[in-house]
Amino acid sequence: MATGRRWLALAAPAINLCITAVLLAVTAAGTLGPLTPQSDPLRRLRGWQELAADTSDVLRHHQATTVIADRRASAALLTWHFHGRGIEVLVHDADGVPTNHFEQNLAWTAQPARRLVMLDGRNTPPEIEGIIWNGGEPARSKTKISARRDRALYLHTGVETAD
Repeated sequence: MATGRRWLALAAPAINLCITAVLLAVTAAGTLGPLTPQSDPLRRLRGWQELAADTSDVLRHHQATTVIADRRASAALLTWHFHGRGIEVLVHDADGVPTNHFEQNLAWTAQPARRLVMLDGRNTPPEIEGIIWNGGEPARSKTKISARRDRALYLHTGVETAD
């Protein structure tokens, strides 16, 4: 009985240290390695710094202070990255009916002559009444977020009209 307790007293801290080391390694590496499931739950957390940097470069080049995001996730992360920097992040609601708090609180409304950048997953700018898009190839932000996936967004630049 005494040897069983002694073994348990030594094994329990060793197992706890191993579990802690594995969790720290996964946190530091950002991947579960060969144990990564098909869905790769950590991929949603990758690449936002690069998107914010790419967006910041396009904003500076276009002399704009407004970003219109195509998704809630993009709006949320860019709002966090641009907090306190004078950059306004908005969401375009195609149907005009807010279905979430981002569409309610960060809804895009036209302001004539405002320069803006629009994030979109397509190479061609979306058809939004009241915006004249600049011609040419849009900037692209592409980041590897997992072994099998990339996040690619196009950054379209334009100016709002009085209509």
